[in-house]
Amino acid sequence: MSRYLTPSKIAILSFVHLYCDSVVPAETVIPFLSFVVSALSGSPIEDPFASGTEEANPSLTSAADFQCEAVTRASSIPGRTIHDLFIKKLWEIDSLDALHTFIQDSDSLFNKITEVPDADERNSIAQNLHHVALSRTSPFGVFVRRVRLEFTRLQFSDALKLWLAFTAFKEPTQAAWERQSRNQASHSFDRVLQELDLEPNNELLGIAYESSKSFDKMESMISANDIERILEFQVERLQKLGTRMPKEMNDQLRSMLELSPTTPSLIHFVRFFDAWRAGDYVSSFDNLHRYFDYTLQSQTRDKTHYQYALLHMAILHADFGCFSEAVAAMNEAVSTARENQDISCLNFSLNWLNHLSKAYPLEMKAAGYSGVLGSERDGLLFLKSKARDMKMWTLTSSAMLSEARLGLSQGEPVSRVLEHIYQSSHLNAQHSINSNTGAQLLMQSSVFARLGIHANSTSYCDTLLDCYSSLTPQEDVLRAKSRKAFHLAMSGRYDTAITLLSDPSNQFSQTLRLQQQAMVCTGLVKLMRHLHRSDSSAASYALMHLKSAPLADPDIAFELDLLSFQHALQTGDYTTALTRIEDIKKDTEAAGTDVYQSVQLAISKARLFAQSDFGERGFSIALRAASLAQKAGIVPGLWDAVGVICNVLVNVEEYQAAVGLLDAIIPQALEGGDFMLIARLYNTQADAHMGLLGGEKAAESSNAQKEASLLWKAGLYLDRAEGFYKKLEDIDGMEEVLGKKAVIARLRGDVEVAVNHALKVLELRS
Repeated sequence: MSRYLTPSKIAILSFVHLYCDSVVPAETVIPFLSFVVSALSGSPIEDPFASGTEEANPSLTSAADFQCEAVTRASSIPGRTIHDLFIKKLWEIDSLDALHTFIQDSDSLFNKITEVPDADERNSIAQNLHHVALSRTSPFGVFVRRVRLEFTRLQFSDALKLWLAFTAFKEPTQAAWERQSRNQASHSFDRVLQELDLEPNNELLGIAYESSKSFDKMESMISANDIERILEFQVERLQKLGTRMPKEMNDQLRSMLELSPTTPSLIHFVRFFDAWRAGDYVSSFDNLHRYFDYTLQSQTRDKTHYQYALLHMAILHADFGCFSEAVAAMNEAVSTARENQDISCLNFSLNWLNHLSKAYPLEMKAAGYSGVLGSERDGLLFLKSKARDMKMWTLTSSAMLSEARLGLSQGEPVSRVLEHIYQSSHLNAQHSINSNTGAQLLMQSSVFARLGIHANSTSYCDTLLDCYSSLTPQEDVLRAKSRKAFHLAMSGRYDTAITLLSDPSNQFSQTLRLQQQAMVCTGLVKLMRHLHRSDSSAASYALMHLKSAPLADPDIAFELDLLSFQHALQTGDYTTALTRIEDIKKDTEAAGTDVYQSVQLAISKARLFAQSDFGERGFSIALRAASLAQKAGIVPGLWDAVGVICNVLVNVEEYQAAVGLLDAIIPQALEGGDFMLIARLYNTQADAHMGLLGGEKAAESSNAQKEASLLWKAGLYLDRAEGFYKKLEDIDGMEEVLGKKAVIARLRGDVEVAVNHALKVLELRS
């Protein structure tokens, strides 16, 4: 295997010759140069004239891979396209000697003019004004000099292999060359054989070219430099997206490495990431040690790479739940980074410790971590300041998003949270930081979800999934899909939500931890359906499996705790429900309370007391929850708390106050998209109107028209509540609503309608 030279490099050199010969029209120069630079850099070749982002084959194993609209346009020579001239340039290299001459003559492409040209140089300049001269330090100049140097270093056997591979490389264009040159000779690929006019079965031909069948052409099509660049690209993708290497790419890489005489150390790093994402702790740990052992051996004996080895080891330990080992490794990484004055590694390590202490507060406290930068806000301000000073814009953007997340959890004004998000968005756009765009969109989705604007919250998730899914870490893609799935489940579209999470095309299905998280989210959606259907046995079975599943995301764990409380409340086990809500409260306080979680826990506790005939206690708790939700800007929590307050007001016969509150919040709640909340509010509104009806009838001066109006409104609100309960498949809610509608029908004298409602209730229970 060659160290650098391949047939594709010779083809790129041919394009450089065409550019220097000034055969590229002025209007095609920029797309042509973009095309050549893309091929030279090893990135996927994009057609500059195409409407989309159609990618050619990045392997470039034949001359046909270089064909796109950028080279098929007309050249400066009438009747010839750039591709025609490219084919001509390839087939003019018609022998090993011609290949040698072509590469050695590339030295003429450079600008050799001295500062004060003599008479001969001035004559040469006048004759070659239409030629483009390359600077030796330009990208093309560096490439040409590298090709000449590597070809000079080749042994004769390697040069022969390169020539044989080059003949196979240009073979797909033979028909086009024969049409263009009208050359039908049988040995047109080799001028020497053509001049000798050998027969197909000649022994000399067999000696020269039959041996080409015995060597692997792929070995000469790919160089060691190409393999290194492929591995670097794979490492970058694995680090940014958090996915595993596709099986097809893994097989191709394995076949390439079999051709290489040495094993690149970077392959151990690729295998480390692949084993890590697959959940193979032993193999990932082993490959990590191998990579950094080889790296440290090849470098000097200082600790320039030691802190990065510790950094990856700490992240690996934490991902597999070994937090004590993770904290110890990260503390050593911080100390080594300070010793080596590696500010970038130090900032990243501190940022990672801050993230880990926020995501796993209980585990980190148990591991002995108490923080190294004071409070969380002080740590974020320090990291943001240092990252900005070092111009580490990715880390600066992440720190701003963390600051926005902290403000959201502490109930700061939404305007301040949005300010941090927009600052991060500005940095992402200014410095093309695609990896943070997903986290930024998720934060905006969270803000609008807390404001109760369901459409905006979902649209940000859709934007991430439709526009940035290929540029965003798969963990953020999974979060977006999970949030969208929960929004769908809140509106009763369970099947769509389950299909979204279990789609086989999801890339995160190849990563063990993300696949487990997706399965847990799918289980939560199914548990919500079981609870709405009043299927207690199925809900208990789902809860048993979900509690035994690994819960890496604290938000998902909190949702599971709330659903387990709801299951206990639904079965009438109020003691267990109260114990459960108190345990959840203790856990959240120990981990650092999020204001959203505090509001949800207070509302759940208030609903428990209101349902168990302790309305006064429920009223005070719901009032505190409403006050906290209003201060923190958690609008859906405010509506839910007001709904519990109105329920208590109805129980204490304060019907007019309940009607006034419900009239104020129901129009806004309709925008929130939470069908269960809307159904409860309509149900409570119907109860309040029935209470007003009872008070109207008990009054001395009753008004029949007003009574009919109240009865009609109560029926209208029950119809609306029934519609939302039906979309949610909520059996208990529909039974309650149908029972109340039967009572209203009897009050109207519609006995047949009342019987029909009663039969529907019996049908639902069956």
